[in-house]
Amino acid sequence: MKELEETMERYIENYNQDAKPFTWTKSADYLLGKMKRKQTINTEH
Repeated sequence: MKELEETMERYIENYNQDAKPFTWTKSADYLLGKMKRKQTINTEH
């Protein structure tokens, strides 16, 4: 478990050195519509 924790910490440290801000590429309306369609598909039996 210790090795896993150390590996994760190294990854995070390296990632944070070159981190870039997240940028939305889709509109809120597009994302909400997609979520609603998925919800409808998942409820059909």
